[in-house]
Amino acid sequence: MKALILAAGKGTRLKPLTNFLPKALIPLQGRPIISYIIAKIKQTGLKDIGIVINKRDYRKFKAHLKIPGVRIKYIFQNRAQGTARAVSSARKFIGKQRFLLCWCDFISPFDFRKIIRAHQRFQPSATILINREKDPSGTAQIKFQGPKIVKIAEKPKRRFSFWGQTGLLVLEPEIFPVLVSLKPSHKGEYHVPDAVQKLIDAGKKVRYLKIDTWKVNLNRLDDLWQAVSLMLRSLGQRG
Repeated sequence: MKALILAAGKGTRLKPLTNFLPKALIPLQGRPIISYIIAKIKQTGLKDIGIVINKRDYRKFKAHLKIPGVRIKYIFQNRAQGTARAVSSARKFIGKQRFLLCWCDFISPFDFRKIIRAHQRFQPSATILINREKDPSGTAQIKFQGPKIVKIAEKPKRRFSFWGQTGLLVLEPEIFPVLVSLKPSHKGEYHVPDAVQKLIDAGKKVRYLKIDTWKVNLNRLDDLWQAVSLMLRSLGQRG
């Protein structure tokens, strides 16, 4: 099993910080954002990590990201066309095995081993970590019945759920042919949730796991301050 982190986005909502560094390398408590995700992946025992980036950022990643104990493979996506195209670019790296997929902006003390264990136990086509959102308009919304997801849509025009994806999931390699069959959104992008919905429509089993701690998706400057506050609070509670 391998891990894949999506880090090729432009991070336009984090300007001016992203004028100088790609989003994944923005410092949070003195460390690049993505280093927290890699630490969580290391905790699972996974050693092979693919990071999808824009080729122009390669030297910056090599300079800022030096983490022992893992093998990092940089995968280039020069044209940002959504998460589905980013994952598709890693097909050769992943091969014919299941993989852990994480957005580069997902910060949480959540134990990644929990979603891997849940996926291994029930053997679905996908397992998605979800969270109840106050405002789910900025993420993929999810509707479930019992243990299964029955509907998932990337930023739908009309809200149908307060449950959204966090940016962490486990996928089987059967997702790859579905990813390349997608039609673009009205913005010309291709999204992983749309591929997952195709799996559901084809009768495949897709499960969810509810997050049991806080999480922040770092999309805006305010999100950085919120993440720092929650991190410091967590340290205080442990102390």
